[in-house]
Amino acid sequence: MLYTQSYEAKAQSKPVIIDNYENPIPLILSEGFEVGDKPLFNTSAVKLKSGLWLFSDAAIELNPRPTVDNRKVVRIVNNGKVSMQFDIIAKKLLTFEVGYYVLGNEQLTSWAVFVSYNNGLNYKLLGRSNDARRSAVKSFLLKQPGKVRFEIRKLSGGKNALWFDNIEIRTSSKI
Repeated sequence: MLYTQSYEAKAQSKPVIIDNYENPIPLILSEGFEVGDKPLFNTSAVKLKSGLWLFSDAAIELNPRPTVDNRKVVRIVNNGKVSMQFDIIAKKLLTFEVGYYVLGNEQLTSWAVFVSYNNGLNYKLLGRSNDARRSAVKSFLLKQPGKVRFEIRKLSGGKNALWFDNIEIRTSSKI
């Protein structure tokens, strides 16, 4: 039997503490960007289902390839980014998973996931940078558990867009 847990993270509040040694709760965070609006590419914070996120050169738009569950997606242009403004504390390894795509007329787009261990003051690359050529789901293993927050950055610049949706953060049994 799978157990799930949901929570409301509040901006500038204490981190959410997840102790998965005693409770088999694989899903820590799920964000589909269905709650919250941000139609412009300016820099501003948006309250979403999972907590407060900072958008820079990024917007929440209607999905050009909608499904029943995915009416909205995030679109990042230029060297934009989307950053969690809250921390997660896990006592196990974490997997960060995100679905992404580029539209058929868009050029190759490079992007990466970054992680911060100090409340977003500094970030370091998680894994390596990625080239978006088609639709895919990418998973990143975080080998240093503790207090973390994540950021997705578009690295290639230009007006070609990176579209993404359905971020999930899970505990991982991988070593």
